[in-house]
Amino acid sequence: MANVNGHVEKSDWSKMVPKVKKISLREKVPEQYQHNFDKKNEQDGVQITEFKHLDPKNIQVAPEKHQSRVETYNEKHLKRFESMFEENKGWVYGMDPICLKFDGIHGHYVLISGHHRHEAARRAELDKIPCFIVDFPSRADGKDSELEFKQKENAHHITLPHSDDDAVKYLLECKEKGYFDDNEFEHGTQKHVDAIRDTANELLKQNYSHYSHQKRRGIVTRFINAQGPALIKRWKNGQVKEFFVANNHLDSIDVYNVGENRFDIVTQSHTLATQAPGIAQAKLRITFNKMMELGATEDKIKELISNMKIRVGVYVEKASSFKELKQKREAALKAANEMNRDDLLSPLVFNEVYFAYQSRQQPKEAAKPIMWVWDKNDEKKPWKKKKKSDEDEF
Repeated sequence: MANVNGHVEKSDWSKMVPKVKKISLREKVPEQYQHNFDKKNEQDGVQITEFKHLDPKNIQVAPEKHQSRVETYNEKHLKRFESMFEENKGWVYGMDPICLKFDGIHGHYVLISGHHRHEAARRAELDKIPCFIVDFPSRADGKDSELEFKQKENAHHITLPHSDDDAVKYLLECKEKGYFDDNEFEHGTQKHVDAIRDTANELLKQNYSHYSHQKRRGIVTRFINAQGPALIKRWKNGQVKEFFVANNHLDSIDVYNVGENRFDIVTQSHTLATQAPGIAQAKLRITFNKMMELGATEDKIKELISNMKIRVGVYVEKASSFKELKQKREAALKAANEMNRDDLLSPLVFNEVYFAYQSRQQPKEAAKPIMWVWDKNDEKKPWKKKKKSDEDEF
């Protein structure tokens, strides 16, 4: 309203300035992508902050360890996209945008989902491709927003389903993110293993619901078997020596038993035929030198060495599964057999090998060593198991 002097009152200016309608982010997104925009934005812990067309060459691809798949690309699937782009001479109408997040530290965009579309566009030399820039606020359930988004986005499409390896990788990432109770892995009892299995199965139900119960169970078993600290017992050298002696499997470690002409030693599996013989020889040399000083002849010492019984307690320092544990034990026995048959490697012969129990999973080992005796007359199968154990082969 104007006053008597023709001036407009200050309070009336707002009425004279035309109102500008505020455009939402969704409205800025081309119509062909709006359905996909809605679908992503409705997920808990996901917020699309921008829509852009970017040069695929300027988009960074994270290392494989940060991706949801074990292998980034399937070449057949990649070529299918590439041929589509080349035929269309650009992005295909209706194809979903790829998803990126902005790395504020390095000032570039990092690919979150759409690896095949992105790489195919780069190969087809497209100048610009549609991109959603995504942020990851906290989820109501406390799970990692980005991890869960990648699982859902890199979904189990009929054309490119996730593999069992991808599912195991997902569970391992869940463990790193704190989805599991660390105490369950610390103790490793059957009760704790069952708790781990239940949690893992529930996670797979959400992201691998199209898998059968049996298939999910197999994936969970693979995941559990990969947890070394939980289900493959880790021995320390001092502890394993105490175990062998306290349970009367071995006698005084590293001490020559004159009456029995026997020497017992404890070593790791990978040093059974290398470091262990050297240590044994050094210890025995000291003892035999003293014996010669007291009047023992050189021939007598050679006779003692030739008839000596050497027992070796062995433990695998690190294994992530029963399969790996078994492989390392087999390799140790093979190396010990080669050493026993080659006097140039060592004049000593390891007669008996005791593997400390380590497997807390199936096949679960009893708390007793697995004993193997060397038979020099059998070249095909020189190591014979002396006592039956709970393990099928080892």
